Amino acid sequence: MNDFVKWGVRIENLKLTYLWDEKSLSELDYCQENWDTKWITVDECVVYESEFYIPDQDAVMAWAFEPDTILTWYQWYLGRSKGWDWQYLTAGY
Repeated sequence: MNDFVKWGVRIENLKLTYLWDEKSLSELDYCQENWDTKWITVDECVVYESEFYIPDQDAVMAWAFEPDTILTWYQWYLGRSKGWDWQYLTAGY
């Protein structure tokens, strides 16, 4: 969720749910296809789903987020290589 901070968008986290090993395993090819490079290889992928509230604010809204809105089913993908630290890969619907 650090991207929201970079964009100047305040949010209030309501829920974060791990989508289980089956979902993470089924998304491994997606993670590998999009983020494997000569520097980083994705051996494991995890997927979380979140729900958060965007309160009224003066910030210019990035990515079509509108104030006073609850976003649901927003997914977060993390990957890692051979037991290294988890790295943020992407997020969205």
